[in-house]
Parts: sequence; C-alpha cells; structure tokens
Amino acid sequence: MKALRVPLMYKCIGLVDADLLDNGTRHPNLALLKIAGFLYDNHIPFELILDSNIDLERYDHIYLSRVFTFTKLPKFYTESIGTINENKFHIGGTGFYATIESIKEFTSRRNDGQ
Repeated sequence: MKALRVPLMYKCIGLVDADLLDNGTRHPNLALLKIAGFLYDNHIPFELILDSNIDLERYDHIYLSRVFTFTKLPKFYTESIGTINENKFHIGGTGFYATIESIKEFTSRRNDGQ
C-alpha cells in the first residue's frame, strides 16, 4: 500500500504505532494495518504519525496502539491526558492490558479500549 500524505491544511485521522516511535520494531501492528486498510478502502484521509512532535489540532481522531507492555507511550499522548485533546485518542493493543491478571478487569479494559 502506498503511503498517503494529506496536505497540512486538511484534517485527517492519525495512526500511531507506539512500538515504532519507541526505537522501532520489526513486528507489524496488525490492528493499525486493519484500520489503515479500512480507511484506505473508504477514501478517508489518514496518515501514519512518525514523529513525536505533532500538532494535535491537525487530527480529528488518533488511533494509538502498542504490542509490547514495555513500550513507552509517545510524549504527545502523555501530555494530552487530562486535557480536551485526550478525547481524540483511541488506544488499544496488547501492550495496554496484557499484564493484568484479573480476568474481569482484563476483559473490561479490552472491551472499553482503556
């Protein structure tokens, strides 16, 4: 799939592979690949965020995913917690809840995307 670059004047959807931003990885993030495929097939503008210094106003929604629990979260996400920009983020992936031992809490966090 060819990478699309959305002109800066337009808003779009951002996709963040936290593992890739945190010193890179050779493991593909299948959740983000599926989201990108859906957006591409439906002609919805999106881009992969490859830099930690971004303008959050440019994005309507940001999908953040990580595979590993030891991956550091991007600075722009941690700084947005508790602000209005936190509502733009949709987080998920095994890196957010894979170490939870309680089945009830694991299922709850997995289903809520928290």
